[in-house]
Amino acid sequence: MGLLPPSSAADTFASTLSQEVAAVTQFAALLESEQADLSAGRVDALEDIVAAKALLVQQLNQFAEQRNRLIQSQGYTADREGIDAWLAAHGTPAIRHTWAQLQHQAQRAKQLNEQNGQLIALRMQNTSGALQVLLQRNQAPAADVYGPDGQRLGGGGTGSRLIDSV
Repeated sequence: MGLLPPSSAADTFASTLSQEVAAVTQFAALLESEQADLSAGRVDALEDIVAAKALLVQQLNQFAEQRNRLIQSQGYTADREGIDAWLAAHGTPAIRHTWAQLQHQAQRAKQLNEQNGQLIALRMQNTSGALQVLLQRNQAPAADVYGPDGQRLGGGGTGSRLIDSV
């Protein structure tokens, strides 16, 4: 792609940005759903959310690549400084507003993703702790616990069966 006339480049950039804002907003909404499901323990709903997130991440990457190619075709670097310089030279108030929306939604998605990661870590820690307790109890049964044969398990007691004490 060669140099586009400034108005055509601005139109293409604006279109790409609008699509990117829509996708990142949808991504943030999925993260909110994921957070609600994680908080409520609805693990079965997570599989669909993970699949939808993967598709959106792919789309977001494509939009970012399009945006970067456009910026580079106009002689700017494909980074924050390049975009800021392009916006200063070619950005209309509407394009600048859309860029600000994208930055806001991306920050929102980042925060939600971090919170979800913390929820997942907490769930894993709780599950691990519960498993540890169960495994320890299984290895050293209490004296007042009876096995499937009715015999008292553990170190104490008379060895009498539960049925015999009734």
